[in-house]
Amino acid sequence: MRRNKIMALIVSVSMLVPCFNTAMAEDYIPELSVSVANTNGNIIFDITADAVLEIDAAKVDANERLYAKVGIKTQSGDLIIKDIVELSEDKKANYTISSIPEYGIYSLEVNLYGKDSNRYYGQCQSYFSVVNAPENGKLNPVHGVCIHYRAGQDRAAFGDALV
Repeated sequence: MRRNKIMALIVSVSMLVPCFNTAMAEDYIPELSVSVANTNGNIIFDITADAVLEIDAAKVDANERLYAKVGIKTQSGDLIIKDIVELSEDKKANYTISSIPEYGIYSLEVNLYGKDSNRYYGQCQSYFSVVNAPENGKLNPVHGVCIHYRAGQDRAAFGDALV
């Protein structure tokens, strides 16, 4: 009886181990930072406006030129932009995000590679949103807009800015 309990415990624990492995993001690289930079932070007001994606890999330990594969997905997972960005010698780059098709929250994934070796260094993810510009053209300097305010709410309406 005791032997059966021990075997059941071993089987239970061994079944948990693969769960821990799959939950870990082994390709995430904390030394790589990406951000959508404009005067409003990671908010793009109106689908006709552009924003700049700043990629900073200066802390990545790499002795070669780097490039990044940039992917932008809708909240439903559709890939709408896929591009390659060359990083400068100081391991930084700017990429202009334009032609966003509709209002909403978008995920941004940047995968970093060595240009000479084609070595994969890892990835970094971020988010940004696109909302209507305010009617008077002026943003509320106190409140602004936060993309996490409506994240996860699949019935959110993105037609009105939270300003």
